[in-house]
Amino acid sequence: MEAIVQQLKDYCGCLPDNLEDTALEKAVKELIHLVSIMTCWTDDLCGTFLNGMRKEIFDAERINLCSCESGIFEFIPFYVPIYPETISAVLVEQDGLTDKVTEIDPTDIVYSETFEKIRINYQKYFTQDDCKCPQDAKIVVQYVAGYEELPECILPILCDLLQIVLDKLKCDCGSCQQCEKGEGVVIDFNDEVSPDLEDYLKELLIKNYQKQLGLISLCGRIHRIWGVLV
Repeated sequence: MEAIVQQLKDYCGCLPDNLEDTALEKAVKELIHLVSIMTCWTDDLCGTFLNGMRKEIFDAERINLCSCESGIFEFIPFYVPIYPETISAVLVEQDGLTDKVTEIDPTDIVYSETFEKIRINYQKYFTQDDCKCPQDAKIVVQYVAGYEELPECILPILCDLLQIVLDKLKCDCGSCQQCEKGEGVVIDFNDEVSPDLEDYLKELLIKNYQKQLGLISLCGRIHRIWGVLV
């Protein structure tokens, strides 16, 4: 968090001079959580777009050794960017009232940067056996994904949002004055162009913010509950 706070200090030019480090760090944490919600990065209650451990669970099918299936399971990870060296996987089989967990060897797991897919060879872990009753099984994959530092391309909007968060945190029960002009208040313009220009600038600003946050957003990305067995 210190590196991110320093990153914003160096980039944002309008931070208050008398702002204490503890107050700034609190505001930055709230800012990161806010942006994470806006960009669909909250995989758990306090999840953010900063790098952290992610988990995806998929249905597992028994491999029929008499078929042409190679036993390789592949999928596109939902969370990106990904740190390939952190990928691990286990096979979890339902065995009565207990779960049987089998760790998949790291040599049976690869990440293709070209196809942006995780591939797992689990043929030797879950093969078809006619003497066994069908059992539910899952492949649980974990990996680290996210951003170690704030991407430079979204620093401008983060600086603007940080000012909003700081203003909000500055308010207590009596320190914030009520705005004189707000919803329902008609603003008089002296010409015919200004109202249209104001609406245009607002729309332009909102679209620009959307595009900037869209660079790291996971919203609309398909979160699959199954992969492909090849």
